[in-house]
Amino acid sequence: MNNDFLDEIKEYSADDLRLILNTQQELYTENELKLISEQIKKREELDREAEQDFIKQHLPDELTCPKCDGVNPFNNEVCCYCGFRFDKRKYYDIHYYNQEEHENELQQEDDGKSYVFQYVISFLIPLVGFILGAILLSKDDEEEKSVGKTLIIIGILSVVIGTLISIFVF
Repeated sequence: MNNDFLDEIKEYSADDLRLILNTQQELYTENELKLISEQIKKREELDREAEQDFIKQHLPDELTCPKCDGVNPFNNEVCCYCGFRFDKRKYYDIHYYNQEEHENELQQEDDGKSYVFQYVISFLIPLVGFILGAILLSKDDEEEKSVGKTLIIIGILSVVIGTLISIFVF
């Protein structure tokens, strides 16, 4: 009986087991509830160990001093340049790494630059489009060069459309 029950609950996470323990007590015997409690403790311990292993693997090799910007080995307790005492507690908290991953995702999203504003301005004020296009064409980045060409083309189209409209209206 106990082995069958353990096989049944082995796929559940600690959170799932906690939910079962808190909301479905009437469905289980006292021994089963005790086994669920034991499994919760085991899984929480495994989770803590996994977090600690993750933290150990992701500790930085170096720290930059917030006072003097000197680069120090991570094992230093104080800056070797200015004597500032490092507070390394954040590096031993799993939430720091989760936040860092989130910031990296946001940074990757920010790297996809948007040039919509420049496109609209180039259409409404062609001279600005020509100037921005020329500036971007002088850059080394291929994406910026491509945007520069597009801005100039949009400026030309705007002039052509404006000319055609003025011919038909007058």
